[in-house]
Amino acid sequence: MNKKYLDISYSEKKRILEMHRKHSNLIIEQDDEMDLYARTMFDNPDYDSERQKVKLVPKTTTTTTTIPQDVVTIKDKPLDVEDPTLKSKELETIETNNEEPKIITDAKKYIGAPYVYGQQGPSSFDCSGFVRYMLAQHGIIKNVSDTSKIGRTADAIYKSSNVKKKKLSDLKAGDLVFFGGSKKSHIGLVSKVDENDKGEKIFHMIHASSSSGVQDTDNPKLYTRNGVNKTSEWVERGISYGEIV
Repeated sequence: MNKKYLDISYSEKKRILEMHRKHSNLIIEQDDEMDLYARTMFDNPDYDSERQKVKLVPKTTTTTTTIPQDVVTIKDKPLDVEDPTLKSKELETIETNNEEPKIITDAKKYIGAPYVYGQQGPSSFDCSGFVRYMLAQHGIIKNVSDTSKIGRTADAIYKSSNVKKKKLSDLKAGDLVFFGGSKKSHIGLVSKVDENDKGEKIFHMIHASSSSGVQDTDNPKLYTRNGVNKTSEWVERGISYGEIV
């Protein structure tokens, strides 16, 4: 098994070893009947829980363990030692990779379905028909023909009182994305929110395209992976965001 190593100073090694000994002595004092297997773990800072065999240390024996001068395993390091393997950029990436909403997971099942103007599924869709179909499948609207909560077209949905307008900074997967000026002509579902190499926020969408049917812009075979908001052909059309409340 490969191990990761961390170079630290000799004084730091001594401090870690002393902490380890104090911790083991405290536990042993509290439980004088501790078995030899457990004692071995506390007495040995280099103990590896994945090893199949551990040398037992007699209760009356005092052992001295020397940490190698060049390395110390990260696995058993104290909590106050910074882990260099978790960089701040990596933590930011983890935070943006939230679990995919079920509406998006289900929407991807329809990728490849043809675009047909005026259709609301289940075998073909126009852009607003696809969004309405998915919303109906997840109980956000009563059924695909229900217009009591949101309108039928992209523009009517955008102007519905139950659609809260959003900013890019607040965008999340499952939100609505609209295209057009004063009158919206296209709509999709935000499928993924991410960051590009420059640390800028980007998003992808799943939508019913008039040229290729239902597609996800995260597909590199059909689209660039720069993100919808970083692709000129989409930006030039005007982008707005919203969610149903």
